Amino acid sequence: MKTLILITVLSFTLLNLSAANYTTAGTGGQWNLNATWGVASFPDDATDNATLNNNDSVWLPAGVTIRVSLITFNNNSKLFIPETSELIVDSIAVLNNADFYVDGTLTLYGGINMRNNSTLDISLTGVLDIGGDFVGSNGVSITNDGDLNIAGDLYLGTGATMTGAGTVSAGTYSGTGTVFGTSIGTLLDGETYYDNGGATPLPVEIISFSVVSRKSAISVKWQTASEENNDYFTIERSADGTTFEIIATVKGAGNSKEELSYSYNDNNPLTGTSYYRLKQTDYNGDFEYFSVVSASFIREDFINISPMPATTELTVNLLGEIGQVGLQLVNINGAIVKSLKGLENYTTLDISELPKGMYFLTISSENSRIVKQIVLQ
Repeated sequence: MKTLILITVLSFTLLNLSAANYTTAGTGGQWNLNATWGVASFPDDATDNATLNNNDSVWLPAGVTIRVSLITFNNNSKLFIPETSELIVDSIAVLNNADFYVDGTLTLYGGINMRNNSTLDISLTGVLDIGGDFVGSNGVSITNDGDLNIAGDLYLGTGATMTGAGTVSAGTYSGTGTVFGTSIGTLLDGETYYDNGGATPLPVEIISFSVVSRKSAISVKWQTASEENNDYFTIERSADGTTFEIIATVKGAGNSKEELSYSYNDNNPLTGTSYYRLKQTDYNGDFEYFSVVSASFIREDFINISPMPATTELTVNLLGEIGQVGLQLVNINGAIVKSLKGLENYTTLDISELPKGMYFLTISSENSRIVKQIVLQ
């Protein structure tokens, strides 16, 4: 018995010794650069702890998965997760006025407590999965255009708000804040809500039906709460919202009392705005249509940005019929330094007065967004 205890203690000690604590070096920067942390490595291990210093901004590079144990956001710090990247973390501590922006996927195994006046922005392509509770203290601002899935409970304090066009699900809803314009205290526990002129539970049979523009496709997703004699689903698409064509058929579950999730990728989407509707057909041929939803798709190869890197001017040229888009040029501190709406073909931005460094250019339509890294020299 004594030998067993000794081995356990030694193993625990060795595990603790393998953990590393990282703190940003005071200037911020890209996550996987050693200079960002002021040491000869960066946090990328399930035992690593990362702290973002006051006023530091850090962003993940595109196309990576980062796994750490703990992230601490000090005052006025910022974190950016791009569309093609994923951050996996056990727990997050957010101090006053800290912000994080989720264009990709953030998987949080534990809960999160966002302190006063902090900001969370989940874009159309963003997914935030929380294994515990979400506590938003007074004045917390949440913009949710993606998917916010909370396994535990959601609490929003005085003045805390959630806006946007995404969906949110939680075990219970409580507090004095608002969700999509509705007092959180009036929401039904366990329901999934979306912005429909007020937080509204989705239909009982169909929990959700949504389309999201991705980098090279439009993702169609839906969930059912229960199914009875359900033979199959049909996905239909239209360029004008009137004339629809069948693009896919997906087999149903027949009979089910459990929540089920379905998905389909439209890998050849139309450029511009497309309309999608879902048709459900029973074994006996009876069918039902559900609400029409739309998505705007921007083909990345239809956008030309020059010169790269830039010096005094930045030209954005739309090569296809994308429709009207908006532009925002954001510095690494999250401040918008240039903004333009209603662009249909091309424009030139005067950047001669901007400091040199890294910027993010967001090109967005109604519900599609592409983010490009821009270097000013």
